[in-house]
Amino acid sequence: NIRNIPDHIFDSLTSLENLTIVELDLSMEDFYIPMQGQHSGTGFLQRHQLWSPLQRLKSLHIFVQRSSDLYFGPAFKNLTNLDSIQIGSSISGPINFNVQMFLPLLSSLRCLDLRISTNLYLETDSISIEAGLLMSLEHLQELDIPWIPFSSIMDVLPELRHTQI
Repeated sequence: NIRNIPDHIFDSLTSLENLTIVELDLSMEDFYIPMQGQHSGTGFLQRHQLWSPLQRLKSLHIFVQRSSDLYFGPAFKNLTNLDSIQIGSSISGPINFNVQMFLPLLSSLRCLDLRISTNLYLETDSISIEAGLLMSLEHLQELDIPWIPFSSIMDVLPELRHTQI
């Protein structure tokens, strides 16, 4: 469970540039953890002491089991080298990607991979991109999305003109 990673585990890895974290399995109790972590500062990506040592981090690849673990906390605002994020998940319900999830990264993110599945050619309708997200990622140069029905993203595609794509 990624929520059990100790806060200071990255303290000696200050030169780390690429990080991949994969959450493999959850116990049944983990599926019933309330969504409160996403805004309370206790969520996996919200923990300042965990992420703050990684000042040289350039790319982050995460594979999580709960959509509530996809909210980046204020510590990521200080990770100015972080410009590439790949998100994977085996979440069985829809994921709504929105501005709140990426708030501290809006001015720095250049590459965003939302393909979710490790199978690049898997068609899915389990994600949506909320209006305003793509427009807010003004330095975005690369966006990877899964094979999803065009109707589920056609409303947000015009926002790409506000990015560097």
